[in-house]
Amino acid sequence: MIELLVVIAIIAIVASLLLPALTKAKQKAQGIYCLNNTKQLMVAMVMYAGDNNDRLPPNGDDDFDGIYWVGGNLAMPQQATNSIFLIDPRYAFLSPHTGSQPRVYKCPGDKSTARIGSTPVPRVRSYAMNAAVGTLLGSNIAEYNGQAVWGIWLNGTGGHRPNNPWRTYGKLTDITAPAPSSLWMLVDEDQYSIDDGAFDVSMVTRPTSWISRPGTYHNLAASFALADGHAEIHKWKDARTKASSMIPPRVPTAQTNPDNSDIIWLQARTSARFR
Repeated sequence: MIELLVVIAIIAIVASLLLPALTKAKQKAQGIYCLNNTKQLMVAMVMYAGDNNDRLPPNGDDDFDGIYWVGGNLAMPQQATNSIFLIDPRYAFLSPHTGSQPRVYKCPGDKSTARIGSTPVPRVRSYAMNAAVGTLLGSNIAEYNGQAVWGIWLNGTGGHRPNNPWRTYGKLTDITAPAPSSLWMLVDEDQYSIDDGAFDVSMVTRPTSWISRPGTYHNLAASFALADGHAEIHKWKDARTKASSMIPPRVPTAQTNPDNSDIIWLQARTSARFR
């Protein structure tokens, strides 16, 4: 009996030593899967532009039409759990190129759920699109149709307009600064931040602040797809980047986070001054 207890104790010690390594390995595997998802979505986005005179998918409520590259607001449980918003062309503009495969929209590290009645149900989407990128479509104001998004939070106030002073990009050929290899298009967003299809970044540097929060599912890292078609994983350096478990107000606000190097890194890859 004593020998058996000793063996069990040794196994427990070995397991405790291996567990952190196994956890990191699992997170790395999930990160590779997530990277593949963002790569596939980026390929679909390039194909969409090819079918639409180089125009990128709709991505913003700047003109108050509520139309994004993908449907569904994850702040609303019935929409957060409904894959119809990912595979139906009425809501998902990339669906002709992604087909009936909703899993490509979900990071495997994202275990968030929404409560339907008393039952927790997995949410169906993890990814959001750079709010400085995309077009306006179905607008009540006809002259805005097909034009570049406004990127309303680029100036940190919710009142930004296209290219004044920060660049917004309605077409792939608009992406000249930053270069396509340095401008991100898609990211896995934190479960406590994600709602509609757009990810807002404030370009204000003094002080730096968050509007939307990036994912940290892969050992404090997020997966990005960039405009030249490649995807990469970026590891965050500031512990403040991980969103708290408190769900922020659903009306976007600038949440001050001074001198956060992760925000500065993201700003350099979100837009550039137009004038």
